[in-house]
Amino acid sequence: MSKSRKTRKLICQVTGKPLMAAAEYYAKKLSKYEGDENRLHNEYICQQAKKYLQKGYSIQETRDAVGVYKTFKSPLEDEDIPKLLNDKSLVNLRINNIDSVKLGVIKTDPDVQEFINSLRDE
Repeated sequence: MSKSRKTRKLICQVTGKPLMAAAEYYAKKLSKYEGDENRLHNEYICQQAKKYLQKGYSIQETRDAVGVYKTFKSPLEDEDIPKLLNDKSLVNLRINNIDSVKLGVIKTDPDVQEFINSLRDE
C-alpha cells in the first residue's frame, strides 16, 4: 500500500531554486500541463523568475536579478520563454542598449528658460 506524498519537489528551470509544492498546488500545475509530469518538471519557472521574464528580461538578466541556486545551469534558451509563458508579446525580448549613444534635446518653457538664464547671470 503506497502512501501519497504530501509535497512534490519542483525545480525552477531558470534559477534552479527548488519548490516543495503542496499536493493541491502540484495538481493544479499539473492540470495546466495536461497531466504531463515530465513537461511540468522540464518547463517549470518559479514566480520570481516569471515576473522578470514577463517584463522582457533575458534568462541571464533574470538569473542575475533573482539569484541562482548553487551552480544550476538553465537548460532553457531565451527563445523558449514566450512559448513557456504563453505570451505572444514576449517574442521580442527587451534589448539592452547601454552601449549606444542617445542624444536628446530637452526644450523647456520660455519662462523657465528665462529664469534659468537669470540664475546663470548672477
